[in-house]
Amino acid sequence: MVFKIVHVIGWAPASARACGRAALQGFGLVLALAVVSAFLPAPKQGLGPLGRLDELSWWARAAGVVLVLVGAPLVEELMFRGVLYTGLARRWRPARAARATTLAFVALHVPQLGGYWPGWLFIGLVGALALRARVATGSLLPAIALHIAYNLGLVLAAAAR
Repeated sequence: MVFKIVHVIGWAPASARACGRAALQGFGLVLALAVVSAFLPAPKQGLGPLGRLDELSWWARAAGVVLVLVGAPLVEELMFRGVLYTGLARRWRPARAARATTLAFVALHVPQLGGYWPGWLFIGLVGALALRARVATGSLLPAIALHIAYNLGLVLAAAAR
């Protein structure tokens, strides 16, 4: 019974190719965000903890990076693309469940993004592409790979400032 539930929510194997393709999409989204942001005014507030990395001690910075690269992708993908999407898709049409799941994912990130609309757009794209990868493969692993790659790109961009 436990195995069936775990498999239904997407905790299943995926090919290295699917995970690699998803990771490339995550890096591509960061690159696209960088290009779009280059033509727009800077956000009025720092964008969450990544916007303040340079203000933190070495230990706090390391802990934050681990959280952003490991904790958040695992927990958020399991929660949104695993449990929430699976539950909603059983009661609603999959397209409606996908929209609701992606909107909930964006809503979780609103405190970090403030009024910076490109951030909202790209978090929405991360959610939509991660869900697409999860549905196409039946596994959360490509969604996790995409999320990790996106967050890694943001960490590298923040460190490069």
